[in-house]
Amino acid sequence: MIEITQILGNLGEFVGALAVVATLIYLAIQVRHSAKLLEINNETSKENARFARAAAIDRHSDVVSRWRGRLIASEAVARIWQSAIEGEQLNGVDRVRWENLMIDWINTHRSNFYRAKAVADVGLARQAVMTVVPLINESPVIRAFWVENRQFNEVSAKDFVAAVEKEIGTDVVKT
Repeated sequence: MIEITQILGNLGEFVGALAVVATLIYLAIQVRHSAKLLEINNETSKENARFARAAAIDRHSDVVSRWRGRLIASEAVARIWQSAIEGEQLNGVDRVRWENLMIDWINTHRSNFYRAKAVADVGLARQAVMTVVPLINESPVIRAFWVENRQFNEVSAKDFVAAVEKEIGTDVVKT
């Protein structure tokens, strides 16, 4: 009777050991599978980020080209823009057109700034800022427009305003 009990005990230990080995093999397979899925997920995320960056760059170029297209397509609009930049007084409809061109110009680059930030493209965000800065620095009319409309831009675009003003210097707000 002792022998049967001993045999059954040994058999139980053997079956238990097999169960532990089978469980370890199963867990090893699951860990390897999870690691592969994580690697695939990371690669997919990187690829999605590359596509998002490319889309942001395409959109950036598209909206800038569309804005510039207004100047190219209409000599009258180009003359209004140039006259305002050079400091000529605009009246009536020309003034309204110019102010709306300015609003659209700022909105174009502000949108590009936030689109670039959304895809974590620091260079593209800086490009949006640095497109605005030279004209603000070179044209007293654009500088005055920037200062006069700062509060409206800051409502929805504090980061953009701060980045632009960092580049143009804090004295712009005081002028």
